[in-house]
Amino acid sequence: MDKIFNELSEDVLVYGHNHRIANYEKRNNKLIAQVGVIGMHNNEINKPQYTILNIKENEVKPQIRTVEYNINKLKEEIYESNILQEDRVWQNLCYYTIKEGGGLREKFIHEAQEKMLQKYHGEYPNGIEKNFVSFDDDIYMEVAKEYEKYFLL
Repeated sequence: MDKIFNELSEDVLVYGHNHRIANYEKRNNKLIAQVGVIGMHNNEINKPQYTILNIKENEVKPQIRTVEYNINKLKEEIYESNILQEDRVWQNLCYYTIKEGGGLREKFIHEAQEKMLQKYHGEYPNGIEKNFVSFDDDIYMEVAKEYEKYFLL
């Protein structure tokens, strides 16, 4: 975060799509906000969140909101949609996370990242950063086999 704040020329940086708890940090009149996730959450509170940025008189005030919804209805709709059969690996990991909570998807990603680093001798290929989730097909499928015991379908 120090590097990002030091290099940030904009007043506000908003990011997301990491399925984490919403949060923000202000330094030197700059704001960096992780805005949460409405859909597939994987955060410490096990609930979706989003952030409203209120801008008034050149001041940005983030307001984090938590969403309540019927988790059982969501599980039922996912199961009935056939998505678990269509995208067998990732969607089953997502469904398990919704159903049981916890960090199964994160564990899967971490194991695949470690295998990528081993395969490429400590560095990701083509400049891909470790925080960007991208795996070679052979690694993705190898790790997926280890997780099949969690799959519903």
